[in-house]
Amino acid sequence: MEVERQVIACLRAHHQSSHLPIFVCVDRSDHARQVGFDNLGDLAKREEIEAAALVECIGRERLRPSTDVRVLFCHCNVFDLEGLVTGRTFDVVYHSFFRHHLPEPQQERLAQLTIGCGKTVLEYDGIRSLWLLIPQTIENWSCPVFLNAAVFSTLRFLRKTEIRSRPSPWHVSMYWPGQYLAEYRQAGDVH
Repeated sequence: MEVERQVIACLRAHHQSSHLPIFVCVDRSDHARQVGFDNLGDLAKREEIEAAALVECIGRERLRPSTDVRVLFCHCNVFDLEGLVTGRTFDVVYHSFFRHHLPEPQQERLAQLTIGCGKTVLEYDGIRSLWLLIPQTIENWSCPVFLNAAVFSTLRFLRKTEIRSRPSPWHVSMYWPGQYLAEYRQAGDVH
């Protein structure tokens, strides 16, 4: 929820509209949702919902003008949303350092799900680089659990060639020391 917290703080400081955005955070981990909930503090109106109520809740929230940003914490697996959320319901769908945790068939399934429900899709993740293993190994040497997690996460990242081979209309930007941002905009949407 760090990205959301920064965006919400900026929106509240500079946004002049009477209708502010709705953030929907999807996670099945109670702990992750609680950390996100706590991280937002008093920046936004927060509400917990279940996957089945998501579409109705979004419709209700969109109709109600608000001077505050709203965040809906949806307790579910992202794939529970298949069939519930369709027709480009969301202006922006993004995920950060999530894709590499999924097996390859689920990575494609995630791409299709996000493209199907968002006008713009942003995917931020790491790039596989053996050079990045050196500082991670040094930093986590004293803690084998973190060392193991860092090494295996890095080995699950996509290679640059795999990232660049994304078909159009995906646009990919790469950043030092080893992250990428893939952006998908639906045809006809303004940049």
